[in-house]
Amino acid sequence: MNFETPKIIHRSDWGAVEPPSNKPYFLQIPTSIIIHHFGFPADKPNCRISEHFKGAKTIRKLQKNAIKKNGLIDIEYHYIIAPDGTIYKGRPVTAVGKHCDGKCNISSVGIMCYGNYNVEKVPDDVKISLVYLLRNLVDVFNINPENIFGHRDKDFTSCPGAYMYAFIERIKNRCQF
Repeated sequence: MNFETPKIIHRSDWGAVEPPSNKPYFLQIPTSIIIHHFGFPADKPNCRISEHFKGAKTIRKLQKNAIKKNGLIDIEYHYIIAPDGTIYKGRPVTAVGKHCDGKCNISSVGIMCYGNYNVEKVPDDVKISLVYLLRNLVDVFNINPENIFGHRDKDFTSCPGAYMYAFIERIKNRCQF
């Protein structure tokens, strides 16, 4: 595994649409992290979604869907990790996300790893980028590593997939942040 700093793509570099000035973010101080996967279309649970990732075009589509279909002011997540390990910045970390149902969005950072980790093994590049991001968030916001969760810990879902969930549990139990 290559342990260099992952490539980080800022909002302006992926072409993010900024929220309207009359619809501000609700601000937060993060105290937890919730990890997601993209998942799968309801009619294709065994779909290998990571092969459909098209870089910034995919991130713009995620944001467009969040705004147009879900009525949000921005993309749901604070970070998106691509199958090649590239980290895309989503909404500001100090803004409440919309990556879970209910109150678990408040004071949490949402990280979405693009893939269907119920059927796809987590690529090494994604693992490296996720650990890098978790270490930074834990350090910057003084987040207790016990407050790193898979989405399934907060909602009735299989997210972030069996393979990703197992990886999250391993790093929480074995890594010093």
